[in-house]
Amino acid sequence: MTSGALRLPYVVTLEDGTTLDVVADQRDLAAWELHKDFRPPHEAPHTASRFWAWSAAKRAGDYEHAWARWSAEVIDVRDADQDDEQEGEQGPTPPSPGRKGRSAAS
Repeated sequence: MTSGALRLPYVVTLEDGTTLDVVADQRDLAAWELHKDFRPPHEAPHTASRFWAWSAAKRAGDYEHAWARWSAEVIDVRDADQDDEQEGEQGPTPPSPGRKGRSAAS
């Protein structure tokens, strides 16, 4: 992937305490767009970030189960690039699909 490519790094916490580091990219956003049951990301930012993280985890081989199970097992999806000051806040960080995440070199 080139350094200018869209990258959305997330830290996911499952209810059993397992954490996953995943990086969503344009393939995961496109998968969201093809899923006709979902609203636009700006209308459902938490669902969008959870879906993008699930899609990235499945694509990377880090998670093998369907969306319904992921949705039940995941208790938190956080933007891995968020400031340390925000780490004590509750709930997922709304996605920001227009931003560029860290490049592979960082």
